Amino acid sequence: IPIQGPSYATVIEAVTSLIPSFDDHGEMDVHGSISDAFDRCIESLSDLYRSYIINFRDINVRIPRRINVFPFIPWTTKDPFSSEMKKRGIEMFFSGPAAGIIPQAVDTADDAQIQRMIYVLQRIKMGDPLTVYSEHSLAAGRSLMIDSDYPAAVVRSHIASEVLMNSILLLMAWEGNTSEEEVSRWSRWSLTRKIEKCYPQFLSGNWSTEDGNTIIGHWMECVHRVRNRVVHEGYSPTDDEAHHALDVVIELCEYMKICILDHWKTYPRTALLVIGTEGLEKRGIISEDINDLFEREAHNIVSWIREFGDWAQKFRR
Repeated sequence: IPIQGPSYATVIEAVTSLIPSFDDHGEMDVHGSISDAFDRCIESLSDLYRSYIINFRDINVRIPRRINVFPFIPWTTKDPFSSEMKKRGIEMFFSGPAAGIIPQAVDTADDAQIQRMIYVLQRIKMGDPLTVYSEHSLAAGRSLMIDSDYPAAVVRSHIASEVLMNSILLLMAWEGNTSEEEVSRWSRWSLTRKIEKCYPQFLSGNWSTEDGNTIIGHWMECVHRVRNRVVHEGYSPTDDEAHHALDVVIELCEYMKICILDHWKTYPRTALLVIGTEGLEKRGIISEDINDLFEREAHNIVSWIREFGDWAQKFRR
């Protein structure tokens, strides 16, 4: 940046610190050190993008990864006599294919939205499975609406639903102090068997996968079975099938919330994590009598998400 004639100031001196990386002989690996620093920078940006996408539900935004981030040079031209910037403003030169991440205008976040992004970012960093559900359901929407990739839309819809149902089941088992032996036993079951055998132990409702008049039956027919055809037969679903799969997953999520609301006194932490304080207020659940309970638990969300994650890790296959 010109300062009083020929003098210049450095705009960015460093964006991330380098942690030395050493080879087998104890010599510092300069290239490895720079690579690690770059990867940490990309990882931090990716987490921030993930939080933004979840909060704003913006399926147009692509998450930066090492494979799609390329150098770019902002440039402009000025009149040599007046030093006025050219009307075209700042342009960019990209050193890479057009498929890379391109800076784009996004919605401006207000203070409340920024706080919400920070909160979701914390949950992402702790591996909260409900944020994983949100990401896959939004990714399914991107595959469907932007990429027109119907097989991917169906598979991602199924992944979202499986993460949702497995996570809620584990949350209730953790909160209800179900024995580790019991959880270890049914954690090896298929998802459909867990739906029919385990969910009735925790929540009321019809959990039959064969009843076509229920949301679980719709999920079995429109998501699970179509996904199996895509994965095992190479089937290419129709536009209607891909749209319907995502719609059913969204309906399934709402159904799960309704079932949890019927048992919020038994599983207040699960209700807070799945539905959130705003969702509970909208549904008229938070009243003066129980507001203190939810506020007390809400302040502990960060600590007990970590506690749940450590507990659930025992049952990962």
